[in-house]
Amino acid sequence: MAERDAAAIKAFYVARGYLNAQVGYRIDFEKDSETDLVVTFIISEGIQHYIQSIKFVGNTVFDDARLVSMMRSFVGEVVDADVLKADREKLLQEYGRLGYVYAEVNTSHVFAEDDGFVNLTVTVVEQAQYRFGRIVVRGNRNTKDRVIRRELRFLPEELYDTTKAKAAEQSLVETRLFNDAKITPVGDQPGVRDALVTLEEADTTSILFGVGITSNSGLVGSISIEQRNFDIFDTPRSGREFFRGRSFRGAGQTMRLVVEPGTELNRARLEFREPYLFDRDIGMGLALYLFERGRDEFDERRIGFSPSFDKRFREGPLKGWATEASFRFEQIKIGGTDIFTAQDIRDDRGNNWLTSVKGTLVRDTTDSRWLPSRGDRLQLSLEQVGALGGDHFFPKAVATYDKYFTLKTDVFGRKHILQFGTTVGQIFGDAPVFEKFFAGGIGSLRGFAFRGISPRDGIRDDAVGGDFLVLTNAEYSFPLIGKTVRGATFIDMGTVEKDFGIQSWRAAAGFGARIYIKYFGPIPLSFDFAVPLAEEDGDDTQFFSFSFGASF
Repeated sequence: MAERDAAAIKAFYVARGYLNAQVGYRIDFEKDSETDLVVTFIISEGIQHYIQSIKFVGNTVFDDARLVSMMRSFVGEVVDADVLKADREKLLQEYGRLGYVYAEVNTSHVFAEDDGFVNLTVTVVEQAQYRFGRIVVRGNRNTKDRVIRRELRFLPEELYDTTKAKAAEQSLVETRLFNDAKITPVGDQPGVRDALVTLEEADTTSILFGVGITSNSGLVGSISIEQRNFDIFDTPRSGREFFRGRSFRGAGQTMRLVVEPGTELNRARLEFREPYLFDRDIGMGLALYLFERGRDEFDERRIGFSPSFDKRFREGPLKGWATEASFRFEQIKIGGTDIFTAQDIRDDRGNNWLTSVKGTLVRDTTDSRWLPSRGDRLQLSLEQVGALGGDHFFPKAVATYDKYFTLKTDVFGRKHILQFGTTVGQIFGDAPVFEKFFAGGIGSLRGFAFRGISPRDGIRDDAVGGDFLVLTNAEYSFPLIGKTVRGATFIDMGTVEKDFGIQSWRAAAGFGARIYIKYFGPIPLSFDFAVPLAEEDGDDTQFFSFSFGASF
């Protein structure tokens, strides 16, 4: 055990440029004891080594200057094993973009004549360039081939871009139709390699009975029936086929029915989504819903229908952008008020008929839908309430921007991630209280209760919402236990104002944990502790925020 630990310590030093480091150990009995041992590690660090020169061997596709520009190792920098590993992966990635599927990159060094310096050699074995041949799909027993092929984003006769293949693997898994996806070059034809797509299908049908609890919504029961690989046109030919689950599946559509009775809210929602309408990059969604919630100031019930259409741009100047047009048809009933309720709320009592048209523009360059570690996401939306009639008419604009940085990747591939986010919203015109901005709680400003930040009015200082919203946050998340538990530290700031402009400011700082349980999917269980650093009179604060759910 001690010998292994000494070797690990030496490897740690060597990886950080202490190439002559030596580590030994000595074992002694504890004083006045015949059973307890003391292990003493003896470390000779030596000097840290730097790169004196970089030489490239075997490269013809890229010249030396181009290769140097791709690397983080450079002359005068410490010889760092982690950086060199990242450099090798980057060079392989660039060769892979051009079809050099079997390229190899290796690094080696020799000590220079000057103490503390090494001469680095990067050896490249480019091998042959290949194009895509046939695309062969295996393992999809239930899913139609076209559902898989539309996620690939490469075609026969194109250069065999290994980065596109890797992105397609991730895209296939993130559809949640497959547990695993591998794309492998196969064949022996000169200049051509077939792409073998090997899949492990996931169980896409779920019927769950459960209970969840959040600090925003209290205790909520859940009955959920979902098919993530639905096919609305695959009608059963017999009752037996239907009850055996051999119909209505295979097209990658989603059909979901969720009924959630709770202590603070009740809701039900029937959703259908076609991600590729007519096999094009146009998504369509349909939703019917019922929502009831008793708030401190009033009771709210919504019954609505919402269709939407979205378009994702995969190539060209708009690559990475998406647009959505959505429509809302709602009846909102406001009750539970009395003579002491703020006038703004009493003005909206009774039934309200509301329609809206909303346009959304999104640019997303992040590397993951569920745990982004680099890139950014910008979302701009403008909603015109009353565009199709109704009792209210006003526009509402919201802009959200999030930026992600990977600060460090450990030897297990786990990332330390820094995220910055900003949201700004403005309502123009006279909006009812149930459409105004509020802040506080999970996903908003932790350290404050759900909807605990708001302009207030009336005898009881009722929260009446505002027309202007600003939220900012910074969060650093890091691995704690395997890939299951991550820690986080954060600071949230912002305000909600009655009109445009900043008259007050709130801030809170805290820490938390994210627990990823494979059974519950990619969304983590979140636990956050936050303390307000700046608050206003009337704000509702909350030290602990959490989101937890379980099904049984």
